[in-house]
Amino acid sequence: MSRVFLAFVFLLASFLGSPSRADVAFSSDGIRALDIARGRVAGQSWVNKFGRNSAVGGTAEVIWTAGGDYTGFLLAGSQLENLSSDIDDAAGDTGARSITLEGLDDNLNFQTETIVTNGTSAVASAELDWFRVNRAFVATTGTRSATTPTTTGGNEGVITVRVEGGGAVVAVIEQEVGQTEMAVFTVPAGFTAYVRRIIVSVSATINRTANVIFWQRQGADETSAPFSARRMADRFEDVSGEETQPVDFSVIFPEKTDVWWSAVLSGSGADAAVVVDFEMLLVQN
Repeated sequence: MSRVFLAFVFLLASFLGSPSRADVAFSSDGIRALDIARGRVAGQSWVNKFGRNSAVGGTAEVIWTAGGDYTGFLLAGSQLENLSSDIDDAAGDTGARSITLEGLDDNLNFQTETIVTNGTSAVASAELDWFRVNRAFVATTGTRSATTPTTTGGNEGVITVRVEGGGAVVAVIEQEVGQTEMAVFTVPAGFTAYVRRIIVSVSATINRTANVIFWQRQGADETSAPFSARRMADRFEDVSGEETQPVDFSVIFPEKTDVWWSAVLSGSGADAAVVVDFEMLLVQN
């Protein structure tokens, strides 16, 4: 057998056996996962989303800090504003001096913007229009303590992000937490989201269980009927305590898909805190 033929066979086998971009990402190889986290794999990134609703009862609510239904799936790009429940969350004061928004523009492309705070007075996002907000966090603060780090150096009040002019609320940062807790996400244009792992936790101190549902709705940029309908992507029933489900990329969301989690308690009695944590791999199409 000639060397030329052997070389050809080797190259052909290498080509056929070469993993695609997605195949490489889905490998159980921990080094590959670390490379993605370090930004060494083009077109791929991990997204860890977590949300908390402190008072879920007998009516279904979305898992986010504000409670109730989620009001941030806007139908058009809008300028946003932020304000706090505490006057000390302001430039030159001891609390949060600025916040950073991460989300999507009118074309559902990723964007980020940092906005100053002004206590209980609203400050608008001067530069960008926002179609979706996937996350918000405190960027700078006026205090840093060596002895009380868990109670200082963050937002001293509840920070609300809403459509300019007192419109729909899109994100809330709980007091002294410094970061949104919203089990809500929209897949950017040109990407696909593959869910890797899900953790659902319900306060076990009450004699009630929770039904927790993972929702999806495609076509986030649709502006007129007929709209894509929402549908269930996964369900956890009769949850008490913590449940973990490694879905290993079997739950897949195409570009421009809104995803969110809701929960409702069975029976009657005290409300319960529900927490959802889900990890996704974003892969460029």
